[in-house]
Amino acid sequence: MFVATLIEASLIKKVIKSAKELVTDVNIEFTESGIKFTSMDSAHVALVSVFLESKSFEKYDYNKEETIGINLDYLNKILSRVKNKDTLTLKLEKPEFLSVLYRGSDNYKETEYKIQLLNIDQEKLNIPSTEYSVIIDMPSDELKRIFSDQNVICETVKMTVEQNKKMVKFTSLGDFNNECINILKEKEGGFDDEITIKAGNDIDDLFSLKYLLLFTKASSLTHHVQICLESNMPILIKYEHEQNYIHYYLAPKIDEE
Repeated sequence: MFVATLIEASLIKKVIKSAKELVTDVNIEFTESGIKFTSMDSAHVALVSVFLESKSFEKYDYNKEETIGINLDYLNKILSRVKNKDTLTLKLEKPEFLSVLYRGSDNYKETEYKIQLLNIDQEKLNIPSTEYSVIIDMPSDELKRIFSDQNVICETVKMTVEQNKKMVKFTSLGDFNNECINILKEKEGGFDDEITIKAGNDIDDLFSLKYLLLFTKASSLTHHVQICLESNMPILIKYEHEQNYIHYYLAPKIDEE
């Protein structure tokens, strides 16, 4: 048996709503440290990794590790009925059903859904450890704005960094040589608008804006985002709130020019 209760449902609502943009059917693990899942999109170019720490829950009763298959679209539809400040309980009593129960903040209203679990034949993914030479910390809304600017022109964006220069160049080149360039520089300030750039290597990689814009759906989880880059390696975009996170990985595109 497994039971986990959040006093405010907003955290899990935001995480599931963001993750379901990339993947649909996933195997979710209930572990001693928390709830987690890692899954790849159907095109096998992007990956999402989610972790909700057990300490984030008001109640977390765990006696053994469990893995359940679930449809995130369906789970998101249920969670959309839950208000951010409702108390949410996830309960696994029988191997074939997950109970999702929520109560209003006044404790007088209660609704329970029971979701049929899926048997998903999915290989467990292990993400190899990578040391990234370029790390950018910036406001999550600003990253969303940049990718939206770039998407007006083209479906891809080139991210360029010169070693030891505190600057990132975002470039998209469209039809008839139409072009959009965004320049991001280091900026000192308060936590909400500070930008830091560690540029330990040159980067000149191309990425799909379709996926990058999907990733920015997680902006509601946290005010800040971290971008990790290594030449010719998947980009890693981290949205983290305390010890909870949603991480996205995206393979670079081949520049045909």
